[in-house]
Amino acid sequence: MKKNQRNLMSTISEFKHSQDAQDYPEIIKHLQTALRWHVLPEVDSSFYPDKLKAQEFKRYCSRLPINRLSPDAILDIFENNFDAAVAAGRLSKSTKGNYSSALGRFLAWMREQTWYLEMFPQPLPAKAPAHVRVNGRKPPTCTRQERQYGLRKEELPDHILSELEAWKRFWLESSSLPEDPHESPPITENQKHSQEQRRLKREQRRNLAASAGHGFEKPKIIKISASTLRRYSGNFCRFFGWCTHIEGYDLSELSLKLLTDPIFLQDYADWLLTERGCSHSEAAKLVQAAISVAKWLSFEQSTRRDWSDIPVVVSLQALRAGYTESYREQKPQLDEKKWSNREINHSQARRVAQYLYSCCAKLSNSGNKRRLSALVEAWQVFLMVKILVYAPVRQEELRKLQVGSTLIKVKDSLGVERYAVRIKNHKNFNKTGKFRYYPLPSILTQDLDTWLNIIRPMAIEAPQSLESWLSFWGRKESEIEQLQKRLEQAENGLMSEPIKNQENYIAQLNKKLNGLKSRIVYWEQAAANALVFDYVFFSLGGNRPGSFAKPYDDDHLSCITGLVSRAVGRATKALFGQECFLNPHGFRNIGSKHLRKCGKGGHKGAFSALAGHSVEIDDEYAAQITSDYELIEDIVDHWWQEDFES
Repeated sequence: MKKNQRNLMSTISEFKHSQDAQDYPEIIKHLQTALRWHVLPEVDSSFYPDKLKAQEFKRYCSRLPINRLSPDAILDIFENNFDAAVAAGRLSKSTKGNYSSALGRFLAWMREQTWYLEMFPQPLPAKAPAHVRVNGRKPPTCTRQERQYGLRKEELPDHILSELEAWKRFWLESSSLPEDPHESPPITENQKHSQEQRRLKREQRRNLAASAGHGFEKPKIIKISASTLRRYSGNFCRFFGWCTHIEGYDLSELSLKLLTDPIFLQDYADWLLTERGCSHSEAAKLVQAAISVAKWLSFEQSTRRDWSDIPVVVSLQALRAGYTESYREQKPQLDEKKWSNREINHSQARRVAQYLYSCCAKLSNSGNKRRLSALVEAWQVFLMVKILVYAPVRQEELRKLQVGSTLIKVKDSLGVERYAVRIKNHKNFNKTGKFRYYPLPSILTQDLDTWLNIIRPMAIEAPQSLESWLSFWGRKESEIEQLQKRLEQAENGLMSEPIKNQENYIAQLNKKLNGLKSRIVYWEQAAANALVFDYVFFSLGGNRPGSFAKPYDDDHLSCITGLVSRAVGRATKALFGQECFLNPHGFRNIGSKHLRKCGKGGHKGAFSALAGHSVEIDDEYAAQITSDYELIEDIVDHWWQEDFES
């Protein structure tokens, strides 16, 4: 049996704590008798019940994987063997009820456990669960215009765009900067020089440094990733929006240099904290972005590796440190508030994945055939969530999965096929210089096979013709004429049935008509996108048909967050009666906590490697959602015992 594999004995031990076992004290005794004498001899031909003592039987059950027992067959096996024993005169028929009841209750309990469907996968149900409505958003406290105060990139003046381009090149192409004259390559055996030659080379390097204007040293450039620069650019656009909309600056007055004014930057940060309700973390991130501008602008003036001779850089670093310290102080309260409507445990998260699988059924809850686009979306969301449950990686890595490139199929050390991820452009590549290469849990293999070989191809093939493209969305081209006729009748008040709100009715007809026309207009674009597409997950283009078969890149980060959060909210409302809007990052927290709660803290290093962060970060994630009560509860009854192990 594999290490940590669930066995029959551990399962019976868990069943002892069930309500049935509490209500019927004899149930465990009857269950073990039924299994020992009437089930296990048929499951394992080498098992002889009359040759085992009680302790030997327990040891046998501890070695028997629970998946050797097919729950759907156990009762039939018991019935046949018990009836045969009665017919042979070895048992009385009157005793059958006790054993049959114990076995039935045990199997019913098993089917309710989260691990049951993981161990005994079930086919998709015929119908999807009823649609659950959730209140995923709080009423807005300000208008859309007030929320979106930042400038869009296309609104920025040309001189700002030029500055941004130069700033990006500086940080992205740092490797192409002139070589540091103070650093000489290692001398090999064939390159050894005389004392005179070495002195001459040192003098040449001094002269080169002086002529380049670097003095004794120049700053060391640590390349910033493209995704981080995009995030910084977002900070800048919001800053410029504040300058124009709140502070009354003209576009011609804007420049990146404004971000290097600590006083002005502090005013903006204070506005974020007081007017926008942001945390000090946002202020610290803003200042970090501004530091990248200050370093870029002062590169030629600095003569130290760390820019410590540039006063504005030092001032901004001090400002960032202040905001970071304030954030650390308020973080416990922020975490408590943030997790108030998000926290579920890992067992519940696995049940959420199982529920979302049932949402992939071909028929709706009312028995109607679902449109293909709805099935594809259900499968995609289910698989995203399941990956996050069992392999809580960054959503960036989900978005970058490409068939045969970053997602590959391998054989593990036991010769079993599974999927693995090999990705270069990840968050920590500039720090580690290493690829992220890790196996995915085998529990994902079958679902990934289904998605990649059956479901996903149906979506990619949908735009092959206009008819199949519209059918994918459950529409037909002939509907245009019908909708136009209904719209004309509604506008003239000639409706066949009374309508409560004529204005809303007309708006809905217009929405359907425009949506259908839009899909027709963008059909060729969708077909072209599908031809060159190799990403595992992709946009269906629900509201933007032209983005069909486009990847979820950094500009669409919120799309995955919204898809996952809403899906988890619906599932938790259906399963537990209360919605919990867990975002993709939240799965990292509950995974870290679960690892420690289930006694596998010794594997923190391996789990952290899977998640793609340090053990220290992993500890922090677990601590964020672990209360003092939970910590104390684990040791309060036996901390003083000498044989107690933490």
